[in-house]
Amino acid sequence: MAIDLSNLNRARSGLNRYTGEALFGWDHVIQSLNNIFMQPYGQRVMREWVGSMVPVLLGRSNITPNDVLPFWQSLWVTIQTFEPGFAVTQIRPLNANVGGELACLVEGEYRPLGHLGNETAEGGRRIRFTAGPDGSGRAEALG
Repeated sequence: MAIDLSNLNRARSGLNRYTGEALFGWDHVIQSLNNIFMQPYGQRVMREWVGSMVPVLLGRSNITPNDVLPFWQSLWVTIQTFEPGFAVTQIRPLNANVGGELACLVEGEYRPLGHLGNETAEGGRRIRFTAGPDGSGRAEALG
């Protein structure tokens, strides 16, 4: 399979962490967000400042309204700080229960050249972030 490398100097690109295949554009942003969300601060060698508070907030067995707002704030701060390819415009609740499950819809603008300092938006995108009672979390693109 041939990969078109003509726009490599501009396009978001990387490797899929599970398959090793090339990732470009929005797919690369989603993988980046998952990596950042699920990594607590201080875990990465030589990049200890990369990460989020999300892992600390996940997996609580009794989610209360007081737990939801810090979780949303952590999502927003993490995206704004570490992912220039996506700018959050809104976070909405989808599900939260005492069993430790939490889901929200994150809406924002996709900035394909954000990593180069260009904040021009290509269009709106949505991400569903789901957290499980075991402390796992996952961001998935909805469009």
